[in-house]
Amino acid sequence: VNGVIDLLVRYSDEIKIVDFKTDAYLFKDLHQGQLRLYREAMERLYHLPTSSAVVYLRDCSQSEWVS
Repeated sequence: VNGVIDLLVRYSDEIKIVDFKTDAYLFKDLHQGQLRLYREAMERLYHLPTSSAVVYLRDCSQSEWVS
């Protein structure tokens, strides 16, 4: 598996990951799997709770945080 986190914000008590997508919201399930892998990797690395969000650039009204 190979991927790059677009934006990672480290707070003292948590990690937030944001991934920007230019494709359609229709691929939501595929993107959630990718973010799950990112969250698992960052939780192992930082030992902090991690949440993630996808921001769809074609339709900015479609974004959600996933824990």
